Amino acid sequence: MDRLAEIEAEIQAGWDRDTLDVYADALQASGDPRGTLIALAGRPSTPELIRTRDRFEAAWLGEFQLARPSWMATHTGFVSTSFRDLAGATSFLSSHLAPFLLRVEVMAPPDECAAILDALASRVHAWCIELTIGFTGLHREAVPVPSEIIDRIAEAMPRVTTLRLRERHLLHAPLPSQIEKLVLESPRALVGRPRMPAVTELILPSIHHHERRREGIDLLRPQTFPGLRRLDFKDNEGHIGDVLALLEHVEALDRLSWVRLPSLRSEREVRRVRDLLARAPGLVIELARSHRPLAHLLPMGAPRIRVADPVPCPPYDSFEGVHDLLDVVVPGSAQPFDFYISSLAYHTETHYSSFSSEQQAALTALWDRIPALGAPPVGFPAAAMERVVEAMMATDLDAQMGFAPWEALGEVLRRLSCAVMISRRG
Repeated sequence: MDRLAEIEAEIQAGWDRDTLDVYADALQASGDPRGTLIALAGRPSTPELIRTRDRFEAAWLGEFQLARPSWMATHTGFVSTSFRDLAGATSFLSSHLAPFLLRVEVMAPPDECAAILDALASRVHAWCIELTIGFTGLHREAVPVPSEIIDRIAEAMPRVTTLRLRERHLLHAPLPSQIEKLVLESPRALVGRPRMPAVTELILPSIHHHERRREGIDLLRPQTFPGLRRLDFKDNEGHIGDVLALLEHVEALDRLSWVRLPSLRSEREVRRVRDLLARAPGLVIELARSHRPLAHLLPMGAPRIRVADPVPCPPYDSFEGVHDLLDVVVPGSAQPFDFYISSLAYHTETHYSSFSSEQQAALTALWDRIPALGAPPVGFPAAAMERVVEAMMATDLDAQMGFAPWEALGEVLRRLSCAVMISRRG
């Protein structure tokens, strides 16, 4: 085994940043653009880093394009992608990118979903750690993917320990024994309830969409997941009442060691959380996020309640139906730069902990101003707005928020020494 293969085996056995840096150095020494991408993935994002990353990413991809474009992320030196039809999967599997598949989603009608999974099982994916399966279209009572295909996928992806199931009637239980973390968007995703002792962590991102609470309670019975120790509800932001109602009826709550909840919004919810802790002496409850405007609700001082550092914005879901814009007026520019405040809240809430201290301070200063903003514009330091721009450009900017306006504003701010003017427009 050569040195590069040895390093790859080390990373596959236990992913860590130090070994990845050694791997990146070895790839760079051989002229492989993946080395630079892997090295950059461990650094804070800046506009200059993004431009460098884009150049090396293009060099690695070469002429490759998916036959049926869906989405594919390759900027880390590994591939995360989604397949919506067999043509796209076949195109990818015959490319030079196939050996570096890290995460894959298969979303297609039932028969084609099974065919894509069968194609993926035709080769070993030594890096792959996460698999998502879902049916598209109106297939709510579809025939599940055959168990023999799932068994072959498990052999082809020996490092996959995380499985995400979307929609209903996707797979027959039990799951392959290597699955330790299971993400279920519906209790009906699995057909059957045999014992699955290997599953230690269950993530339920859509409790409020479940048809009947009883289904969630039945899913969490200890007979089905006897090894379950961790429950994660962090993606149910704005629906903490549904989550607490489920937990209050869960059988053998004391078998759990950790539960993650979305943010608390009332004193009554704080009391209900404390009641859950009283039922389970070994349980630790972690709040996935907290918001500075609601900081008075934080149950500080409770030894078994862990609270994330507050983000400076109100909860993102409180902006539902609100289409207000933040206008940024730069001296000398003919038109203001405008951005949806709801999208700014989403990216602040989602990515705040990953921002630098300077970016966090700038966002805090901006959110301190936003509630009082009206039509008359007020001044805001250009340097602070530039830090806000850097933070937003480091996120997965969505179509609504857009990358180009932030990049354009950043270019202008780098040539500016005076304050910009900000206002809120409904």
